[in-house]
Amino acid sequence: MGGVLTAALWWGAVFLIAVPVALLVLAGAPTLLPERWSPAGRLDVLSAGLSLAAMLPVVYAIKHAAAHGIDLPAVAAAVVGGVATVAFVRRQLRLPEPLLDVKLFTGTTFAALSVLLIGLVGFGGAMFLVTQYLQLVAGFSPAMAGL
Repeated sequence: MGGVLTAALWWGAVFLIAVPVALLVLAGAPTLLPERWSPAGRLDVLSAGLSLAAMLPVVYAIKHAAAHGIDLPAVAAAVVGGVATVAFVRRQLRLPEPLLDVKLFTGTTFAALSVLLIGLVGFGGAMFLVTQYLQLVAGFSPAMAGL
C-alpha cells in the first residue's frame, strides 16, 4: 500500500494510512479500555525540567560526536545528561505520584518488551535497506518495491 501511495501521491502520503486507525482508537478508547480516564494531577515542573536536562544534552552529545568526533563538548554534554538522568530517576523514586514510574522498568515484562523492541528495530532497518536497494540499485518503482 505504501508503494502505491508513494507512486500515486507524494512520499508523505504513506503516513495517511494510520489516520483512520488512529481515529478509531481515539473514538473507542474511553469505552473499551479497562482503566477509566481520571483528572490530571498537578504538573511537576521540576521533574519535567530534569527530564529535559537528561535528554537534550545526550541527544546533543550524540549528534555532535557523529559530526565532529568525540571531543570535550560531546563528553561534557553526555556527562551533564547522565547527571541529570540520575537526578531525575532519584526524584521519581521519592515522589508519591511520579511523572514517570521508573519501577516499571524493573520487571520481566519490560525486559521481554525491550528484546522485542530491539528485534523490531533491526527488522525495520533491514526492510528499509531492502526497499532502498530495490529502488536505487535494482531500479524498481516504489510500487514494485512495495510489492
